[in-house]
Amino acid sequence: MIDRKIKLAQWGHLVRWAANNNYNTLVIPLEYLLRLTKKKTARLLKIADSEKMAVEAGGWELSRFIPRHLYFFRRELFRMDFGRRKLKFNFCPTNPKTIEYLKKGVFRLLGKIAARFDSGRILPVFHLWPDRSKENVWCSCPACRAFTPAEQNLIAVNSAADALAEICPQAKISWLDLSENAAQNPPAAGIQPRHNAFAVKPAPLCLSETVYKPGR
Repeated sequence: MIDRKIKLAQWGHLVRWAANNNYNTLVIPLEYLLRLTKKKTARLLKIADSEKMAVEAGGWELSRFIPRHLYFFRRELFRMDFGRRKLKFNFCPTNPKTIEYLKKGVFRLLGKIAARFDSGRILPVFHLWPDRSKENVWCSCPACRAFTPAEQNLIAVNSAADALAEICPQAKISWLDLSENAAQNPPAAGIQPRHNAFAVKPAPLCLSETVYKPGR
């Protein structure tokens, strides 16, 4: 995963750094890709292709599809904690309006990113994970209490996967599976992921500081 502040001129160094450190995939934040023009996107891909480096997008980005400014008008979209709606960390995934905003956000943002790529070239994977270090901080409203944090996460991911399937049927979404410690993080046993969603474990590549930063 790359630092959001890296400049396009530094991509050659980034790709060489990644190859020398035995990485074969670059995960680019959505915000970074949204800033690129189609021409710059093509240049980025050419640099990545020079080292046979796969390019994917996303990270701890799931909450970005529920804009925080909505809290002041639509608090019911956000997670409840001890009877109060909270602005920070994830959201309320059982509210149909939340899911509506989530799907619209996926259509809009991922659709914009898809338009940056030439015909026939797609990003194969979008990583949409809950807020970093707060992956298990979800909603405790009456409707959400019936679901574990892992299940709430998967409800949201499945909705995003449905929207992505309409934009780009070949692409997949990864979701962060934190159920390794079943006592603390019960798995989403009652909810099945969509066909275009797959789980990734919080391996060092995902959750440690294996992030390229300029000058390293």
